[in-house]
Amino acid sequence: MVGDKRGGAGPLSERRLKGFLMPLLAGAALTTGCGTVASISSTSAPGGVAGCSGTTDLRQYEDTRLNQMAEACRRAAQDTRASNLQAAIANYNAGRIWKAQGQFDNGFERPELATAPVWTRASEALEAALANLPTPAPAGAGRGNELSDATWANAKLELSQVRAFMGDWEGALEHATDVYERSSDARQADALYQRARLHLQRYQQDPNPSYRERAFDDLSRLSVFQSDQNSATLRDAQRLVVELAKTLGDNALADRNLDRARSVFVAGREAARAISRGTGNGDNDFQVATFNLGLGKIEVLRAGLTGPDELGGCDARPLYPSALNAAVTEHLNSDLPEADRWAGCALLALGQLTPALRRFEDAAQSTEGSVNPNTQISLARALREASRNEASGVQRLHYRDQSLNAYSTALGLLPAQADAEKRAIVLVEAASVILEYARAAPNQDWRPEGCEARIAAAAANDPLARADSPPLACAVSMLTEAVELAPEAPDAYLQLAAVYGDMTPTTPDGARLRSVFNAAFANAREAVRRAGEDSSVRARANFHLSSIAETGIARGLREGRQANGDMVALSAVAVSSADEAARLAPELFTSQACLTRLSAYGRMTLSQRYLDRGRAHMTESARYCETDRNQPVSLLYEGMYHLAQTYYLSDTRQSKAQSDAWENALQSFRAGEAALDADLTGGFSTQDRQAMRDRLLTGQAIAYECAGFRNAAAEIRTRTTQSGDTYFFAHGFRECAARRVR
Repeated sequence: MVGDKRGGAGPLSERRLKGFLMPLLAGAALTTGCGTVASISSTSAPGGVAGCSGTTDLRQYEDTRLNQMAEACRRAAQDTRASNLQAAIANYNAGRIWKAQGQFDNGFERPELATAPVWTRASEALEAALANLPTPAPAGAGRGNELSDATWANAKLELSQVRAFMGDWEGALEHATDVYERSSDARQADALYQRARLHLQRYQQDPNPSYRERAFDDLSRLSVFQSDQNSATLRDAQRLVVELAKTLGDNALADRNLDRARSVFVAGREAARAISRGTGNGDNDFQVATFNLGLGKIEVLRAGLTGPDELGGCDARPLYPSALNAAVTEHLNSDLPEADRWAGCALLALGQLTPALRRFEDAAQSTEGSVNPNTQISLARALREASRNEASGVQRLHYRDQSLNAYSTALGLLPAQADAEKRAIVLVEAASVILEYARAAPNQDWRPEGCEARIAAAAANDPLARADSPPLACAVSMLTEAVELAPEAPDAYLQLAAVYGDMTPTTPDGARLRSVFNAAFANAREAVRRAGEDSSVRARANFHLSSIAETGIARGLREGRQANGDMVALSAVAVSSADEAARLAPELFTSQACLTRLSAYGRMTLSQRYLDRGRAHMTESARYCETDRNQPVSLLYEGMYHLAQTYYLSDTRQSKAQSDAWENALQSFRAGEAALDADLTGGFSTQDRQAMRDRLLTGQAIAYECAGFRNAAAEIRTRTTQSGDTYFFAHGFRECAARRVR
């Protein structure tokens, strides 16, 4: 029984009260944000409450009529015959009507009213409604009075909106939270939904990322309450979850917060699937695929990869294959171009080159991929990798040409000025493909597709790039453009240095040789200068400068210039640059520092003048050359170091040390040969493997010859080619007697 606490009309039975109030409450449930405004249903009621009635749609009335309706409800609340519950409902409706004067459809359509008295009147009426009602017990604590609790929840949610319009965000959120904590079922869902909308409205005024995060979390939880209902609130919540999930998930990925990204993408995917079920069609298949793409990215990142970079390139860091397999088979199996690119990177890391290439081709052939330069670059890089690993010469050349075509397509999609740095990177990569094949087949009559104009321009504008080698002339043109587009980037200078270093005239021409060497050397120095603070770039640039200085020394040696000023200066550059490269990246360039020291100063020991300097550098070289790593290249250099030691031990009193050095050299070369035979990593191509074997065998032969075992040396030389002797000669190792200083 509900009694009349005002002493007016006397008690009303609960059944009678429901019959009188239910029509009034029927349209009062809050469905904010869905284009629906809670209605006031007409009803008959004793006393003044009968005057508080209205219509479903308040937007059809002018302000004057709305004021009249609200005043009628306010007077009804003051009717002495009304019970507390009746008065609360009347005040609730008065507050609703005043709120509707300044706001419809949960939007700020009339911002001029934001500070108007209408909000104060609405707030006072809703506060009065709540004052007439007991606060419900927390959710789950037992059932209270259904009508009273419903009115309390509706008034709270309306007041929450009013507080937001008045700028009191904390008060607005507090009222919505009260409803969430003290209601159940649909009203609890309404409270979550309203709280989420408040966070989003607040974000519009103050773009604090945490507001969107809170809104997303509230919206994601709505399915717990209305999973079996096709309500407008749930449908709109699902739509908002889908909209927010992509942005928030991508942000979490960028911050490497993979757990958060995963929970967001899963929620977005489930919301998209629910929308598809609700509409009965596949309208959200694209969204589902997008969220699966995000989940696939997470697995790739967890595997230790970074995925495609901003230019579509892939890395190959240590990884967990199971995570990559899951990414490819479970999440990256859609036809989205970006999914194909990520799957391609994962497959490359797994060593599955053919399926990786297929995914990159699928991405590039899609409508989106055909106009996306990043996708074309991904394909170009995959084709380049395929060409390096292909055993068939015909197929290898096919991949090379296809790679250059993809780079050319990417260049056509990159405006020269808008994407200058990116275009420069693509030009450098394409030029490097050309250089690789020009080196592999220097005498081949090959003109890369699309290079005719570049070759002609290079021949006309750069005397050094005349058409002795059309591919290299094309590469020079590409790299010159790259330097113009990105003058601060070192990579184009490095490639130019490499290209000029490979330019050899078709007829002996000492002046031209020196010119192209000077161009190579100058570009390598410029690369070092432009390297900046990036230690990996500085290491590479110094390595290339050292290598080019070595080339200059070797050419001088062929011309008979062993100890002139230029050779000494180049030796100093070769050694200091190699030392710097080894300091910055010892795992990559320590061996180069060893070889450079042996080559540069080993050549100078032909005269007593440089003997002491050579001995000093041999002592310093020990820390670069002595190694226990089981790698063929390192062991080759270690053997060369021990062999070079013998040239400084010519005194008969040092014969024991000299014999030990020959023995150490022999052991290092043999260990290198064994390491080469045991190598199963595929780190050597067939051609490189044969060249390395020739060098290691030649080193053994030289050690035997120097120690006096000529028959053993002759037997070994039956298994070598002239390339081994050429290599040792280029690095200063001649006949033993000719190398000793007496």
